[in-house]
Amino acid sequence: MKLIIFFNGWGIKSLNFSVGNGWKIRYLNYPYKYEYEEIDLEYEKIIFVGWSFGVYYLNRFLEENPSYWSYETIGINGTPHMIGERGISKKMLEYTLENLTEESLERFYKNIGILDNKNISIFDGKKAISELKIELLDFIDNYIERENYIKKAIISKNDRIIKFKNQKKYFTENGSLIYEIDGEHFIFNEKKFVSRLVDILDEI
Repeated sequence: MKLIIFFNGWGIKSLNFSVGNGWKIRYLNYPYKYEYEEIDLEYEKIIFVGWSFGVYYLNRFLEENPSYWSYETIGINGTPHMIGERGISKKMLEYTLENLTEESLERFYKNIGILDNKNISIFDGKKAISELKIELLDFIDNYIERENYIKKAIISKNDRIIKFKNQKKYFTENGSLIYEIDGEHFIFNEKKFVSRLVDILDEI
């Protein structure tokens, strides 16, 4: 059995998707604190995966914990430089914070690639608007650019949140192995993209 430590994106609790037998997923949400557990000794391998904002927080964790630098790391549609030309403009983040409502959150879900509320079942419930504002404010106020510890980067050609070309440029310049897919920012509700993720995991 192998373990994925999954650093989740903003706006999401946990995800109800499976990468098949032989894998277990442990989700980390804000404030993204991974604590080693005795049971971790039982796993054949531990792989760190970050998606969206989770890529940034995974790199923060690795910066602060050099003992994990030898572990395999995968970043999905996010960079360690999440504010600016390699991520999302600060102006857009501040606008989102100031105007966040249930309606604007639904638009966000559509923009990341969830077509309608039927797909919301992949989430383990929604976070409250007040929680999401706290998380986003903390991110903006305490943001610093991180070093890159992502060994494999999966980037979506149709990402409407973080431009594909910006992600590709960043990871090309910083030595990560890049996998390009045709999906949107959120890839976990389409079997073909989860299957691609499984293929990449199985290569490790």
